[in-house]
Amino acid sequence: MLILFKRVFMTKILFFTCLLNFVIYFPHVVLAADDDDKIPKHIQEKYDRRLDEMKTLDLNKDGMLQVKELMQKPKSSFNNADTDKDGILFKKEIEAIQKTTKDRSKEKYGSKSIANRHAMKIKNRLKNADRNDDDKVSLEEYESYFKARYGSYDRDGDGVISKKEYRRDTEKLPGSYRRSFRESLKE
Repeated sequence: MLILFKRVFMTKILFFTCLLNFVIYFPHVVLAADDDDKIPKHIQEKYDRRLDEMKTLDLNKDGMLQVKELMQKPKSSFNNADTDKDGILFKKEIEAIQKTTKDRSKEKYGSKSIANRHAMKIKNRLKNADRNDDDKVSLEEYESYFKARYGSYDRDGDGVISKKEYRRDTEKLPGSYRRSFRESLKE
């Protein structure tokens, strides 16, 4: 009986100690999480690059992105990559896009690893855009892919992509967003 009493008493003390620590330290953790000074330098640099990119896409300069604004870039990119202007990116054109991306990234960032990573992103995006797996990407496939992708940026579902949503696109999306994105590509 005495052992049971000690066990219950110790459990209650442990519980209240944990609760007290939570009440005391939790507000400090929340405040630190909101503090931009606590973001690691490499993450902040990534955020800054995303915000610079966002500025080029924000045609009406309202600080937010609408689907119409976002869809201008993929259409322009596709038209630049489609050298024979037939509305389809063939293997040769896709390889040229990768090489151009790699060269520009290496020149801009001075890093071969960043350049390789950017070229791989382009390769993966085009592979994902190729819905019928025929090793060709049509303008319709390309636009459909980017429309679904940009839709996944809008995490709060308000129809507009804010700076915070856009800059954090590169972070891992919660599973529900990844699932909805994959499902939207199937439609």
